Amino acid sequence: MKKLIFMFFAIYLLAWSVAKAEENKVTNWLQNEWNEIVTFQQVNWQQGKDQLADNKLQIQTLFNKVKNYVSQD
Repeated sequence: MKKLIFMFFAIYLLAWSVAKAEENKVTNWLQNEWNEIVTFQQVNWQQGKDQLADNKLQIQTLFNKVKNYVSQD
């Protein structure tokens, strides 16, 4: 009977350690994915802000050219 209890306990510990190792793999993968997404968003959001600033400048320049052309008459 003691051997049976010991074997059950040993199997339980082995299963628990394997489950813990798998949990760590999943946690590490999720953390890596999260970091990659955050980095990707930071870079692309900054590029988007830069593009909007350039578009605004181009539109302002266009309106100033039109205004100067109309005011010459």
